[in-house]
Amino acid sequence: MPHFPIKYIVLHYSATYPNQDYGVADIRKMHLARGFNDVGYHYVLRRSGAVDKGRPDTVVGAHVSGRNTGSLGIGGIERATSPNVGVDNRTEAQKAATVKLVRDLLAKHPGAQIVDHRDLATDPVLRLRRAELRRGEVIKPAELIEVRGGEKITLAARRIYNQLLSNAFGPDMAAEGQEYRIPFSELRGNHTSNDRVTEAILSLMQTVVRVRMSDGSTRNVHLLGPTDVEKFGPGIATMLTYELHPKLLPILRDSQIFARLEMQILHGFGTKYGMALYEIIAKRIGLKHVFYNDFETDELRDYLGVPHGKLGPFAALRRKAIEPAVAEVNALAPFSCRVDTIETQGRKVTKLRLSWWIKTVDEKKAQWEAQQGKQANLFVDQLPEVSLWEP
Repeated sequence: MPHFPIKYIVLHYSATYPNQDYGVADIRKMHLARGFNDVGYHYVLRRSGAVDKGRPDTVVGAHVSGRNTGSLGIGGIERATSPNVGVDNRTEAQKAATVKLVRDLLAKHPGAQIVDHRDLATDPVLRLRRAELRRGEVIKPAELIEVRGGEKITLAARRIYNQLLSNAFGPDMAAEGQEYRIPFSELRGNHTSNDRVTEAILSLMQTVVRVRMSDGSTRNVHLLGPTDVEKFGPGIATMLTYELHPKLLPILRDSQIFARLEMQILHGFGTKYGMALYEIIAKRIGLKHVFYNDFETDELRDYLGVPHGKLGPFAALRRKAIEPAVAEVNALAPFSCRVDTIETQGRKVTKLRLSWWIKTVDEKKAQWEAQQGKQANLFVDQLPEVSLWEP
């Protein structure tokens, strides 16, 4: 075992033709020619599905600048060369080997995160500066998606919090003492009163959630810092001034993985469970090699925001929270999902598997047609690709 904790399992893509096959010996020659003291990867996946061993897991790799310590590098996840750049040309055996290797490594290092090499950077703040926030979009740090302790947060509060994050996004987002301003009219939606917004803001200020950090530790943080309300007179928009809580800033500054969320989709949810599930999948949808995630039942219950003491029996949890959430995601998002039972202890359901997949063109057309009846403004050729943020 390595003498340092493994935080990341990093998957590297190479631009190769379908008939090309490189093993660890070939890549070692390339890396030695570049001045490395050995092959930079810990594992290399072959076309046949064989896994070549590179550096020992106990030795720091040379595969992602600034993040070699605490990471294991897997090379040979193939992508096509021009003109078909980005096309996955792995063999079925290679895909199966990828899944098995990742599972085995996660079993050895349960706190590790699976990331593409492009998702890591030496300067997280620089990544925030370079990110392009598209209109109607929220870029949300992964640490703020799967939290515990947020069961009292309502659907409206969760939606408003995403709007506040979107409004604050930029190079100064992690700056201490930075104030942000947003009109109440942007937060209240179709409602004419600010009462719901005020109630949601107070709830966010009072809520303390337990966040899992990238190093596996946990931190208890308030979601929102001090706020002020500016009134400019009758009939003139009321302005909210707010700060992000100081304890939250290191999370924003050091986060390595982000999810792109579409505000239009967020506004379509009628339950907080559906919105939470959408965010959970959006965090992972860009990982082309991963199509499911296993959760302890109580873990997923917390991430969905089910109040303590409510929906205790699994049948109730499934009927009142999981099934409605899955139905909403499948109706609104550019991807589909399902939740299956994979482990029980006696009659108790202890583990669940969340699976997801990108909708086909036909599924997007059917989604568009269904939404037309609800007067939704979703266009098939413009359905957003929700994915992990790329610099």
